[in-house]
Amino acid sequence: MTPSQGQGRRTSSSATSVKSTAGVQGLAGRFAALVVTLLAAGAMTFGAGFFGLRRLETSLEGVVSTDMQRLMTITDIRRSFRSLVLLERDQLLEGNRDKAAELARQMTSGRTKLQELFSKYDRFLMPDDGPRWAALRAEYASFARIDDQVMAQVAAQHKAEATTLSRTHSKKWESVIKDLIEQADSRLKSKAAETRSVYAWARTTVLVVFGLSVLLGLGVGVLVYRGIKNILREILALKDRLLEANEGLERTWRNERVPSAPSSTTCASASSWWGAISASPTATPCPPSRYSAALS
Repeated sequence: MTPSQGQGRRTSSSATSVKSTAGVQGLAGRFAALVVTLLAAGAMTFGAGFFGLRRLETSLEGVVSTDMQRLMTITDIRRSFRSLVLLERDQLLEGNRDKAAELARQMTSGRTKLQELFSKYDRFLMPDDGPRWAALRAEYASFARIDDQVMAQVAAQHKAEATTLSRTHSKKWESVIKDLIEQADSRLKSKAAETRSVYAWARTTVLVVFGLSVLLGLGVGVLVYRGIKNILREILALKDRLLEANEGLERTWRNERVPSAPSSTTCASASSWWGAISASPTATPCPPSRYSAALS
């Protein structure tokens, strides 16, 4: 190997080393990009899931706290109103004064409870229910006024007059409450369907964002893998070049340590070696043991 060849190999090795260093730095950048991408993907998935859960929570809160409460309250109003009608009938039929007095106390308690239910339903009242709600209030006011007269007649032992007054009660309140219940039930079903759609939207959004995050992470991971593969290829190539350069240096070192064979002008031929010594004392002999190649 000549000095110029050795210098060329050293230059090539240095260039390869510099290239490998640059590749390692590029690989570090790709790895950092992978970490950032994974963090961003996790944040995106968390954000989408959190936003979807918030929407679902709002929808469920509306269903549970408003729509279901509206339906349950108007149903309780109908039950309480019917209980008052039955209590009034029992008062008309009851002949025992003590039992009649107990029924009167239950009637008073029932009317108080119904007033509380009216106040509770006011919080859930929808604008479209305004006319029906006003009609129901008017029906109750009419019932309470007639019921006071009936109870007064019962207390005075005027059962016939009380029965006649009781028959003047309007039955319109039943149809009004029925309309309100149907309206509340329709709204509840609509809100339940909306909640299901919100759930489906949230689920789809989370799955889509998760899929995009996985694809993005795989894409950056492929780039990192290719960078690692290229760096390993360069490292293996550098190793091969270093081994080849080392072998060349060893060959050069061995060649420099072996002495050169004497020239033909000073070295006697093998056929007249001893004669050459006797004829020319200054001639350099070629010992057969060390310069067999020269003798051939």
